[in-house]
Amino acid sequence: MAGKVTRRILTVAVLAAVAGGVALSFRPSPELVDLAEVTRAPMQLTVDAEGKTNVHDVFTVSTPIAGRILRLGVEVGDPVEAGKTVLARILPADPALLDMRARKQAIKTVIGAEAALRAAQAEVSRCEAELIVAQSDLDRTRRLHEKGNATHEALQRDEADARSAEAGLETAKATVIMRKADLDRSRAELERFDAPPSPGEDGVALKAPITGTVLKVMEESETILAAGTAVLDLGDVRNDLEVTVPLLSADAVKVKLGMPVLICEWGGEAPLTGRIVEIAPVGWTKTTALGVEEQRVDIRVAFDGDEAARAGLGAGYRIEARLILWSDPAALQVPSTALVRDGGAWVLFTVREGRAHRREVRRGRDNGVDAQLLEGPDPGTPVVLYPPPGLADGMPVAERQAE
Repeated sequence: MAGKVTRRILTVAVLAAVAGGVALSFRPSPELVDLAEVTRAPMQLTVDAEGKTNVHDVFTVSTPIAGRILRLGVEVGDPVEAGKTVLARILPADPALLDMRARKQAIKTVIGAEAALRAAQAEVSRCEAELIVAQSDLDRTRRLHEKGNATHEALQRDEADARSAEAGLETAKATVIMRKADLDRSRAELERFDAPPSPGEDGVALKAPITGTVLKVMEESETILAAGTAVLDLGDVRNDLEVTVPLLSADAVKVKLGMPVLICEWGGEAPLTGRIVEIAPVGWTKTTALGVEEQRVDIRVAFDGDEAARAGLGAGYRIEARLILWSDPAALQVPSTALVRDGGAWVLFTVREGRAHRREVRRGRDNGVDAQLLEGPDPGTPVVLYPPPGLADGMPVAERQAE
């Protein structure tokens, strides 16, 4: 009798084990998913773009007169002081060289000028002789007139002859002066440019108009320049440095004056802060390496804070600018990949006791990494990332383990 009871117990146990195995084989396995948590943390919506530092007010120093500029005494990066630092000196330009024909003509001109001078000097001698004769005749006529032996008409005629002789002599002397000037000018055309004078003695000194730094040198070596030729650029890198960010026109319409900007990837440990001070009213076209034309708008950003925080940053340096369109210091948020669109609503799946639970939420702003929740689960609630298409409310899930 006892054997029959034992066999029945064993039979029941085997049947229960078989039934349990069959039930387990038909039980659905949990869906492996990636999990994250709902958090409450600072969140920003930004427009990121590459930019370049530059000096807002650049002073271009040009030559005030035409002449020969000596080699500059300053280089790029040198500090200058307004009204004191001499940037360059300008000397008179060398005269033009004469070819053989022009030189022969100049020599003939000198010979002609010398002959004209001799003729003028001879004319002076003739006029002096005529004046002596006229003065002698006038003196004799005056004596005779006083004695009554000469008429009044004769005296007047001799006085007129004397004045005419004096005028002729003055004219001849003036002609001599003109001929000497012509001769000097003709001789000057034959002279060549000798050694230049010392820069410290002659020449026009170009002094720095501002206190700042030399940014660019256009003419470093000694050369001949026309009036108004640009020589170098000056700027105040310490106090006048700013950032220019060329944004896509579609992004430029989103920014406003005064918006904060984070300046990253500039070489320092911490990002720098700034603000938008100007939005260009006119865009320009940029052609990418793939040949695509893009409309860009220049955004000017001024630095905030102490200059010492950006020590070492100069003009023309590349930076990464993050223009902050919106920010919240304590935003309820989830990773953007946890949200899916279901009809006209946004949905995410929370996880509780090993099962997924569908929940509709109100999504706010999305920066491409995290999404703001205007209404949603409490912070710390696990949510499914990249919900698979077949995931439904109540399905068992398990977190995928990294291999």
